[in-house]
Amino acid sequence: MAINTNRNIYAVYKGDQYIMDGTIPEIARARDIKEKSVKFFLTPAYRRRKKIQDQNRKHPSEGYITLTMIEKVQ
Repeated sequence: MAINTNRNIYAVYKGDQYIMDGTIPEIARARDIKEKSVKFFLTPAYRRRKKIQDQNRKHPSEGYITLTMIEKVQ
C-alpha cells in the first residue's frame, strides 16, 4: 500500500527561517507554486543542486526552501 504524501504534514523553512507547515497542496497554494515543485524540494536531485550552489555562495543554504516531515499520515 502506497503512502499518500499529499496528506503528510511538512514544515517549510527558507534557510534557517520557519515559513509555515502543512500538506503539500496547502504549501503549494500558500507559496503560489505547483504541487510538483513542492515535491521536488524533497528529492535527492534538489539536495544535490543545493550542495553545488552552496559551494559558490558566501552563506550556504541561505534562501533555499527546505521541507521537513513533521507528521506522517497513512
